[in-house]
Amino acid sequence: MKKQLPILLILIPVVNCLLIVKAQFAAQRVLFYLLTDSEFTPLRCFSIIRFVLYTLASLVMMVLPIVFLLMPEGALRKKIYAVVRYIAVISCLVGLPEWVRQSFVVPFADNWPYILGALFFLYASFIIYNVKPEKDIPLIVVQQYPIVAHTSTLHRAYHLVLDTLFLLSATYTWDPYFVFAISPEDNQVLPETGYLLFQIILFYFLSELLFRQTFTKIFTNSCVAGTNGPPVASKILWRTLSRLIPLEALSFLFGGNFHDQFSGTTVVYNGSWKDMVFEDEEVQLQQQN
Repeated sequence: MKKQLPILLILIPVVNCLLIVKAQFAAQRVLFYLLTDSEFTPLRCFSIIRFVLYTLASLVMMVLPIVFLLMPEGALRKKIYAVVRYIAVISCLVGLPEWVRQSFVVPFADNWPYILGALFFLYASFIIYNVKPEKDIPLIVVQQYPIVAHTSTLHRAYHLVLDTLFLLSATYTWDPYFVFAISPEDNQVLPETGYLLFQIILFYFLSELLFRQTFTKIFTNSCVAGTNGPPVASKILWRTLSRLIPLEALSFLFGGNFHDQFSGTTVVYNGSWKDMVFEDEEVQLQQQN
């Protein structure tokens, strides 16, 4: 799989560009329309924010794979690959339900390039996910380690804000074929609230199940760990569903961390766990030798 990685990382921006051209820059034209129209409404402002974030995320995935391939070995290159790997997999899986929906509602003669594009990104995501970093995050149970550094409140605040921004771009749903057939504002109401909630659940569940991290946790070097057992799928699901509690996202400000408590999980700094017994034994062995 590693042999395919450079080719796929080159093809990702190429395929992205081809799909944008095929859609006749529809997303960019709608963004221009929203920015130049003088009428202001809260919905229009929200639409602009989502369009900008969607465009930035697309741009990042056109640039970062090439930057990764051109960079020399080092910590920064590993971090860039972690970001590329995460965005490629999560954006593909979260967007998959919408690709399936469009395959049924859009005529095949118009939609076949996007179906091929979706299949390519699905295959690329599978390969990229399986080309894991040298030090992948293990399933950690904090009770097994006498020393573990829990993520700070400030970093949790970063997670809330920046993950929300990434979520707005990753869950962005719009149909380029009908974007000018109805009001752009009406188009941005899609998906409905229920579908958006489904995408949010999918985003957090897949992120923390597959990577044990969300987008911002990559930059704060944080990860999900279990408190009384490994963070398996059932715990991650409870953790994700707990996020739907009203105002739960702010509970970290007063130490609530409800989605931690209800699921038997927590957030710690990656690599901060220390087994003091093992380390003491290792020191003794070194002294004996």
